[in-house]
Order: sequence, then C-alpha cells, then structure tokens
Amino acid sequence: AELVPGGKLLVEVFGAGAEHRTCDGIYDVLNDALRAHVSDGTISRDVYETFYQPVYFRTLDELTAPVTAPRAQCAGLFRMERVESYEVPVPFVEDYRGSRDVDIYADAFTNFFRAFTEPVLRLHLGDDPDPSAVIASIYDRIAGLLRARPERYPFHYVAHAMLLTRTG
Repeated sequence: AELVPGGKLLVEVFGAGAEHRTCDGIYDVLNDALRAHVSDGTISRDVYETFYQPVYFRTLDELTAPVTAPRAQCAGLFRMERVESYEVPVPFVEDYRGSRDVDIYADAFTNFFRAFTEPVLRLHLGDDPDPSAVIASIYDRIAGLLRARPERYPFHYVAHAMLLTRTG
C-alpha cells in the first residue's frame, strides 16, 4: 500500500553526529575483548579477522538525501516537515552518571549489548566445539573491560529523525 497524499511518515534511525556515533564504545569493547581472546588462544586470528557485525550509522544529511537531492528517487514525493538530530538518554548510562557504581553499569551495558551481538557472534563461532563457553568468556571479558576503564567505552544513543508529508 502506498502512503496517500497528505499522509505522514516518521523516519527515525540510529545515527552519526558531529561528536558521537551510536556504535562508539560498544563495538570498541567487543573488538578489544575479541583481540584479547586471540592473544590468549581462545579464538583463532582467522575467526577474529572474518567476524563481521554489519553496522552503518548515517549522518543527518545522508538520511535526508533520498528526499532532498534533486535527482533522488523520492525527490518531489514528500515535503519535509521537520528534521532533527538528538541524543536519547540511555537509562544505564544515566544511572551510572548518578551512582558511579561501575559494577552495575558494566553488567547493564554488557547485557544490553549482548542482546543484539550474541546471535551474530554465535553463528560465527558455530564450528567451535563449545561456542557457549567461548561466548560466555567473551562477554565476561567485556564486563571486565568496562569495569576497568568505563571511560574508554562511552555509549551515546544518537538518533536522527525526519517527519515527511506525502505530496500530491
């Protein structure tokens, strides 16, 4: 079904801002944990080098280009009503800023991050004789890295949004 003229479309995505990207910190800590596992022989360099977590965070200009660029596929189909970039408060980050309890922060950060990275990691480690043990070790190491140096792995939820109205 096509959006009728006058219909509204709200597009919101994780983004890359002037100072931060949503992936900053979270993928850095995963990379550091995986590299440590290569160093101690838990995973092979080949497994590390072929692991891929596909993420790309658009800038605000990249988000709006399909609507605003003169030759864009959607040029002329929508009127842009509002466009903005903002940082969404992250509850476990806000709690940490208030409490400075690094243990609670590291556990919350790790559990949040694990929810969307473990399935991809598990698939990649499928040939390992005991992938569950390796995965548990990786996330334990992530929590340890966060406890030791939380400032090295900041998490910012940068969002971009545009509100569009379908034209005639």
